[in-house]
Amino acid sequence: MAEKKTDEKKKDHKAATLFDKRVVERSVTKGALSKAELDAHLKSLPDLADQADNIADKVYGERK
Repeated sequence: MAEKKTDEKKKDHKAATLFDKRVVERSVTKGALSKAELDAHLKSLPDLADQADNIADKVYGERK
């Protein structure tokens, strides 16, 4: 049973790695992920823009 959980963790980690923003372009280029799979994944993500904090003032200072 512990072995099954380990296998599931490895699969979850591999899937998360394929969609990692830092390497997703490489995943598509190498064929590990199709453009259609990437598009479907991106469409399935919720829009959380309204929950984001605006940090521009903190980073760049208040703009006039």
